[in-house]
Amino acid sequence: MIQFPNFFEMNWLWDRKLLNRFCPIILDFQVSKALSDCARDAAFSFSLLKVSVIESLRCHWYNCLVLEIKRLFREKLERAAFDFPVVVLTGARQVGKTTLLRDLFPKHHYVSLDLPSMAQLAEQDPEGFLKRFPAPLLIDEAQYAPKIFRHLKWIVDQDRHKMAQFILTGSQKFTLMKEVSDSLAGRAAVFELEGLSIEEIETVYDLKADLDHLTQGLIRGSFPELWRNQKASESTFFESYLVTYIERDLQQIIQISKVRDFERLVRLCALRTGQLLNKSDLARDLGISVTTVNEWVNALEVSNIIFFLEPWSTHLGKRLSKTPKLYFGDVGLATWLMGLDSGSLLKADQIGFLWETWVYSEMRKWKALQNRREEIFYYRDVHQTEVDFIVVSGSQVRFVECKWTQNPPRKVAEPLKKLAQLFSLHPSTRALQQRSAVICRTTHSFPLEGEVRAESIFDLRKNVLDWA
Repeated sequence: MIQFPNFFEMNWLWDRKLLNRFCPIILDFQVSKALSDCARDAAFSFSLLKVSVIESLRCHWYNCLVLEIKRLFREKLERAAFDFPVVVLTGARQVGKTTLLRDLFPKHHYVSLDLPSMAQLAEQDPEGFLKRFPAPLLIDEAQYAPKIFRHLKWIVDQDRHKMAQFILTGSQKFTLMKEVSDSLAGRAAVFELEGLSIEEIETVYDLKADLDHLTQGLIRGSFPELWRNQKASESTFFESYLVTYIERDLQQIIQISKVRDFERLVRLCALRTGQLLNKSDLARDLGISVTTVNEWVNALEVSNIIFFLEPWSTHLGKRLSKTPKLYFGDVGLATWLMGLDSGSLLKADQIGFLWETWVYSEMRKWKALQNRREEIFYYRDVHQTEVDFIVVSGSQVRFVECKWTQNPPRKVAEPLKKLAQLFSLHPSTRALQQRSAVICRTTHSFPLEGEVRAESIFDLRKNVLDWA
């Protein structure tokens, strides 16, 4: 009698709940197929039979798991595909652009310009390339062939009512958007995808509001691959990610001769996530010019490695900060660049800034899903009154402070109350409906001080951002 392996002890399975969900499908299809195929071959050894079954299970399990991560952006892309001939999706590498689009548009031909030979063909012979790969077509990393965009425009203009002819992705948003705005203006819907939100992570992993799970969230970040495979080493992943970025993407944006200094800059920026950006300090620490720092920081922004948050600039009778705050796009990458792990993170001085970085990433992902204009700022005046985030949406404003604690003290609410009062008194903002919250490690919502409430990051959208 055949003894199947103990699946729970295999290093590529990490969640019993998901195994129970998929096991009937896997056994019915993959194992029965493997057994029937093997039965026809009398020379097939028992050991090879086990390997075949295990490999079939592994492959089908991985495919099922990839599709099981339900991206919230899916519906927005589906709607755009009914309204535009071209759909463009930008975002950093490894955030899941290709996986999402190939699943969403399975009938489109697919070609990746990450392959130098394909990028060369598309750039040197766009017409021949598009004859070889006709519409409907999904072009990955389209920014590597700028000359193809004029040809895409010509094809689209032959039948402007034929939607979703071309789906384009790019990990260098400014480079890609320049070509889109020059050649495909009015013909393309443009979106930006980031890593997994908390809601998306919860589709494959039972993330909870306790210290261990929240720490894991800060360490692993939001790249889909690190949540699909819980056995994957975040250190190995991020090291490979950084090397690939510097050797591949960066060289397409600017020429870096001092690669080691650039890598030091990336690490220094990670240490400053959630803080005001001071380029002069960075230049002094690295021993390079402010001009060079400016070029390198711009390259990081172009690649979606970092984001900037602008200060609230509407006059409230106060002198306000004019310097943007720097945030890493992925909190896990920032944690790794700081040299922190599960053993050192909880003792690190930067943990509060990392927590704030995670909260801001959740806000950006929420903002990207909205159909109305949403604006996010921070507030800081000359008297050092500071609030992490101001979220303005129509007739509503939310004031948000971030604290890495389970039970924030009442004094944490004071800056929020001061800012709420300033908004209530000023003619330009007094009509806005207000809500104030401290995002902390609490497991439940509770009143903190006056109108200020303590909220979990898991309830950020429901109780704060989607509040009406």
